[in-house]
Amino acid sequence: MTYGPFRRTDGLLLPRSLTLRYPPGALELRLVAAEWQPGAAP
Repeated sequence: MTYGPFRRTDGLLLPRSLTLRYPPGALELRLVAAEWQPGAAP
């Protein structure tokens, strides 16, 4: 798993994106966060 650039939100340093590759070269899943809401209920 690799993490994209980080930015500070509510005093926390959170990644803008996460990338998961499994197996390497076969499948790639990328999550990009438009906005983080720390402490928000699920």
